[in-house]
Amino acid sequence: MQKRNIVCLCITVLCTLLFATDPWPDPMLLPESMTLLANVSIDATPASAGDILAAYVQENGVTQLRGKGEIVVIEGVSGCLLQIYTAADDEDIRFMVWDQSSESVCHSEQILLSQINGSIGSYPDNMYPISAYSGSMTADPWPEPEEMNSAMAIMTQVYINDVPTGANDILAAFVRVDGQNELRGKAQVNEQQGSTCMIEVFSESNTETIYYRVWDFESQMMYEDEGLYHSEINGQAGSYPDDLILINPGGAHIVPRPTFSIVPGIYDSELSLSLFCPLMDVSICYTLDGTEPGPDDIVFSDQLPISISVPDSLQIKARAFKSGWEASGILQGEYVVKETVAEPYSNPPGGEYEEPVWVRLFCVTPDATIYYSLDGSDPDTHSIQYFGGFDIAQDTVLKARAYHVDCYPSPVMESTYLIASANPPQGGTPSATGIRKVYPNPFNESLSIAVSIKDARQDYHFMVYNLKGQCVHRES
Repeated sequence: MQKRNIVCLCITVLCTLLFATDPWPDPMLLPESMTLLANVSIDATPASAGDILAAYVQENGVTQLRGKGEIVVIEGVSGCLLQIYTAADDEDIRFMVWDQSSESVCHSEQILLSQINGSIGSYPDNMYPISAYSGSMTADPWPEPEEMNSAMAIMTQVYINDVPTGANDILAAFVRVDGQNELRGKAQVNEQQGSTCMIEVFSESNTETIYYRVWDFESQMMYEDEGLYHSEINGQAGSYPDDLILINPGGAHIVPRPTFSIVPGIYDSELSLSLFCPLMDVSICYTLDGTEPGPDDIVFSDQLPISISVPDSLQIKARAFKSGWEASGILQGEYVVKETVAEPYSNPPGGEYEEPVWVRLFCVTPDATIYYSLDGSDPDTHSIQYFGGFDIAQDTVLKARAYHVDCYPSPVMESTYLIASANPPQGGTPSATGIRKVYPNPFNESLSIAVSIKDARQDYHFMVYNLKGQCVHRES
């Protein structure tokens, strides 16, 4: 009778496992194992048919599932025949029960020492009793990390065994200090934004190695990701939504896309460019001809940064590779390094003058176009374009800048002209004949010109020129 019941129990377990639903993945398969025949209760009440018994060990703080089986009820006995994989004798085997009716994990305080090829429990009088208790779900197994003066921001997407994590799951970052795991950051997963998680990781230097663990609330299990990452004080890795760092313990891994040390763009001096990937032990390969990089292309080295001289332009594409991982996405950027147009100069130079001066602008860069202003503002391509000399008859701050289509704009030249004839003594006779004041400046549709006449009987000529140097008005 007992043998028949045991056979029925085994057949029932094998059949129901095909339809079992629980929060745990398949157990870790090891060469050695043991057998356990258990009598399971939840809150001192026999467990129900369809509940799941799981056996696990804690290895360096990480939960390793070593076996699971469905509970069946035969002649009022809630039993489970469980194969438990073990790496050695005397491992601490712990237990959890999935309560199908409440859809929650119940913990047991019992610890069973493993026995390679051992068999514990017999039906019906000597089954191993396992008592689990409800209401014992752990929301967060970690304390708050100790804050430090510097940190880095990591934007991640968190999976477990290729399955997106839930809203109650937690991502934690660790480093090893003197052989101990030191918590450096933790954050809750945002299920609504695709199981993403923005985590702040405290770091003391750029030489620490960061690794991640995930707390799965539903299964009450802790998983460790195999990736090791560089620390970077005040750095940032990953961005939403296209460049997330994938944390996926037990599942597929993708190398994060590398980054440039200098943002692509147009520059006026030689560049020394580096490539960086937050994941350790990767090869970053790049091309300079616009083709997609492969593992046989140039491998970047910190000792040999990419040099971009003046003048030059490069279309850089880079990709990171790691054995056993899917290659990263392609990073690309265009760098243009241009010569800088020479700073223009004026003749005569700025200074103090008794009379109005005729000023011309020059630039030694061939074919440069000069723009200038007379009101102290920094000139640009919307300012007055220089075509020829012009008269300065009042105190003026002249600024000029030169442009060339193939070069970076010049620095801004600034010259101040002080004209004595434009500032006669109050009530006195002007020291010279000339233009004293022009307003408004810059010009608009109407213009007022104040003229100083040294001698009322003196003959004078008043002429207005356009920007091409043509006389458009004459008065005597």
